[in-house]
Amino acid sequence: MKCHEKEIGGAIGSGTRRCRKEDSGNASGGEKCGLFRATAGGYTVVELLVTVGIIVILGGLLLGGVHIAARRSKDVECRSNLRQHGVALLDFVATHSVYPLAGNADKQHPEHTVNWRKSILNSKDLDGKLTSCPTAIEPVGRQEAFISYGYNDRGVIGSGTDAPLGLGGKGVMGSSSRWPPVGEHEVVRPSEMVGILDAATAWRGLIDDGRSSYSGRYFYAPGSEAGRDRMMSRHQGRVNVVFVDGHVSAPRIKMVFVEADPSGLAIWNRDGEPHGERLD
Repeated sequence: MKCHEKEIGGAIGSGTRRCRKEDSGNASGGEKCGLFRATAGGYTVVELLVTVGIIVILGGLLLGGVHIAARRSKDVECRSNLRQHGVALLDFVATHSVYPLAGNADKQHPEHTVNWRKSILNSKDLDGKLTSCPTAIEPVGRQEAFISYGYNDRGVIGSGTDAPLGLGGKGVMGSSSRWPPVGEHEVVRPSEMVGILDAATAWRGLIDDGRSSYSGRYFYAPGSEAGRDRMMSRHQGRVNVVFVDGHVSAPRIKMVFVEADPSGLAIWNRDGEPHGERLD
């Protein structure tokens, strides 16, 4: 059987010819072979599929890079917010020689306003951007203005009767005010004490984001495993913190909220001691 190629009219692609086999002895006029041949200016189907696959992969990598860049940008913005909180906190301490009270409902100390945030920021945060982490999602049902950052009010405590060891005042829970305030020199190691950080309501291992009765402003150092979904989603397993001396860092969430080792607990207390016995 003798076959030869014949060019079929009609463009399939630039420079591409469709060929068919013809049998000189076949009365039907020839048998189509369905073969495609690429010349210098065209692509085969396999080549096109490979090209499309490469484009899809590169597009995915590009989108992933854009997502990472956006996430890092938000993280930088969050740290910038906390750095400004740190500057405001240091300004307050330099002016009054004490740390702002967590609350001052009875106004016994006129240099303090109704809460720590207003005491240090006052008119510096008129649009609310300084107190909002760009990665935070406002919880459903929250009744108060959403606050993304919290104050190390009490340090490590095991019950409501423990004397607070944080920055928010020396008064125990249940009083109308947290006075008297903590003096500047009562903080033993400012560079190693938590000042203000990503907000969560934490109590003995509980980190809660949904209670409308909490404003997210106060922190308690737990000593057991906690539900940390909110924190984990914000900064990839880390928590942004401005320490009392004004420097910003991002320790692991487990170190700040969960681990009951001395280094993880001591950073909450103004005397620099872990006070792990409070969590027994």
